[in-house]
Amino acid sequence: MGYLFALFVNAGMIKGLFRDYLVFDLTVVTFAIILITLTFEVLVGKRKNRNVFKGNGQLVVGAFSLFAIFILLSAVYTESPLYWKDKLFRVILLTVTSFLIPCFFFKLSDIKNFIIGSIIIYCIVIVSLVHLLLIYGANLFSMWVEVGLDYLVWGGFIAYNSLLFAGLLLDKKLSKRKMFIKSKWVALFLSLVSLFVIFLLGARGPFLFFLMAFVGMLLVGKHWKLVISIMLCSLLIGTVFVCVKSSYEKAAHLGRAGRLLYVMKEPSSLQVRIQYFKESWNLIKERPMFGYGIGSFSYIIGSGDKRDYPHNIFLEIWVENGLIAVIMFSIFLFFIMRVAIKKVNRPFVSSLLGVNIYFMLSLMKSSSLTEARVFFAYLGILFAVTWCSQSESYGCIKSHLKLNGCKYDT
Repeated sequence: MGYLFALFVNAGMIKGLFRDYLVFDLTVVTFAIILITLTFEVLVGKRKNRNVFKGNGQLVVGAFSLFAIFILLSAVYTESPLYWKDKLFRVILLTVTSFLIPCFFFKLSDIKNFIIGSIIIYCIVIVSLVHLLLIYGANLFSMWVEVGLDYLVWGGFIAYNSLLFAGLLLDKKLSKRKMFIKSKWVALFLSLVSLFVIFLLGARGPFLFFLMAFVGMLLVGKHWKLVISIMLCSLLIGTVFVCVKSSYEKAAHLGRAGRLLYVMKEPSSLQVRIQYFKESWNLIKERPMFGYGIGSFSYIIGSGDKRDYPHNIFLEIWVENGLIAVIMFSIFLFFIMRVAIKKVNRPFVSSLLGVNIYFMLSLMKSSSLTEARVFFAYLGILFAVTWCSQSESYGCIKSHLKLNGCKYDT
């Protein structure tokens, strides 16, 4: 199940890479296989649902359920003539279910398999990137759109997967094995390489949010030497920015990477977002309680009945689904993060927490509820791993380390 879920979560990236070869929608097909497999395993008794209705679990599931209900209810009074059907289908069937499946049914072994599957997919994508570099050379980073690839999707994919793997390397419960070099320095190297690749892609949001989330993970784990190293590297990069951005022409020759250097000279995307925020707030003041209905944002602002959003998930929910929906969503996030922070020393928790913090930062600047499927999937996995019993968590890691000839110390 974990491998299938990894394929489902990363299906968008795979579809972008192999769009000329896929004759079916990989997201829909993998989702259907997951549902069929899950139903079969439940019916034959191989899989049982987790009892999450205890402690803070009641608040998490209750708030999430009310959030989903108000999204459904907003379809009754939506202003959107047609697009609302497509958005409702994607949000309820894909986004909401992406959280519920791991939340109720994932065992720790599924989470391990999900991580392994994500590593395999990440390696395939990186090999594909190297292949494209061999074909186009350094020009690839200046002709990203012409090649038919989305630099933001690539930047985000590299960012959250690198955070996941770096977090696993930094996890003290998972690093009790002999290595040629300390795993935390491998994590630092991986993170710096990822930062450089994201810089070349010109993905400003993933670059900034990856840096913030990774430094946060280091602070939580008290890796002070790595924090100092990251700060020195950031200072070096900042110095280069200051030296180069004085010449707009120099930055322009860097292709998409130049977007990070002349961000203040051409703040067009920032201006668009600010305008969206203002329009969203004006709409909220007119209908604060129930909003305009799912999928209505683009239609209300006069852009037509199509996919458009305020580039902030909280504003999007408030505008379309109302005040109660955004409050339930906030409560849902708060209690998941609160429990994860309390159990941050459990295996896998710190790395998954870092990934989810990255997504939260990213969704306040870009993306929409229909595209938050990966975020909700990682929220469900974080919920599952924090609700796994302590004996199950440590037993699973202990058996894994024994296979590698390592001792496990509690």
